[in-house]
Amino acid sequence: MIKFDFFIILSFFSIAGYAQKEIPLSHPYSKEYVDACTKKMLETGNSYDYEIYCCHANQRNLLYDMLMADKYNNPLACYMVYFNITNMGKTYNYSIDRELWNVAFYYLQKGAEYNQSNCIFELIRIYEKGNAFVSAD
Repeated sequence: MIKFDFFIILSFFSIAGYAQKEIPLSHPYSKEYVDACTKKMLETGNSYDYEIYCCHANQRNLLYDMLMADKYNNPLACYMVYFNITNMGKTYNYSIDRELWNVAFYYLQKGAEYNQSNCIFELIRIYEKGNAFVSAD
């Protein structure tokens, strides 16, 4: 009985100790840290720094995505180039012409070659349903 009471008291204090601390679910990245990661990403092509840039940068730059996709063959960057080009048309209410679609589709295929899952799923969707530039297959 004494062991049981001791266990209850110990567990109460353990729970109370955790309740006082707030444990953040994600690390709050400072602007300076994100800027440092962006600089390192551009210089070295580090994938981890690119992911920090993608998730936490205040402003995104399509040219950074294209650099990572072309120079460093980053699969996520390939998808981000495709995504940004195709969504700019929706955001700014204009339709994409064939040349711009070919650029976006090139990066989508390149990302799929590197087994980037978003690129593969998007290619499957495009080939199943088709669009203005690709017929359903």
